[in-house]
Amino acid sequence: MKNSAQQRMRSYLTSAREQIDKERDPAVKVVLRKILEDVQALLKRADYHGHYFERCTKSPLRMCDADGWFRCEGAFDEDGCPRQHIINPYASRGYRHMFCLWNLDHIIEKSREVVPALIEAAKVIPKGQQLNAAELHRLLFTRENLKLVQIGCHKKTARLEHTVDQKKFYVAVSGGCGDGVK
Repeated sequence: MKNSAQQRMRSYLTSAREQIDKERDPAVKVVLRKILEDVQALLKRADYHGHYFERCTKSPLRMCDADGWFRCEGAFDEDGCPRQHIINPYASRGYRHMFCLWNLDHIIEKSREVVPALIEAAKVIPKGQQLNAAELHRLLFTRENLKLVQIGCHKKTARLEHTVDQKKFYVAVSGGCGDGVK
């Protein structure tokens, strides 16, 4: 199950990279690729968040209990699952297969909100600032912006009330010259 969580994180990184690669401005693309490298380093240090699906981990961020039971956390705009979906992919191969139908849903949407806001932020980096890899990591890969949902609870609608604070994409340059695009 650890590998399953790690693979999901890698796929989010790949999807962000593919979206960024469509940027036409070569200078902006260089800045964006650099932040993705920094985010990938953060992911490596976090072992690609494999602990999310590990029942034996001591991490308070794991999404299951010690026996391997996962509970649907409900749609992005709900506090919980009204249907109380649960599954234990540790119990059998069949349940592991069915667990593939459960999604890690971004509360602030990855491809409609986070990555486009990052691209726009990269175009106007203020003097003395640089893009904040920690903020991008938080929005794409952490429990602060991810909910585990059974496919029946996964809403594919726009999330108008959940948006990116673009100011958080900037952080002061620490030593040396910045990589800012003017």
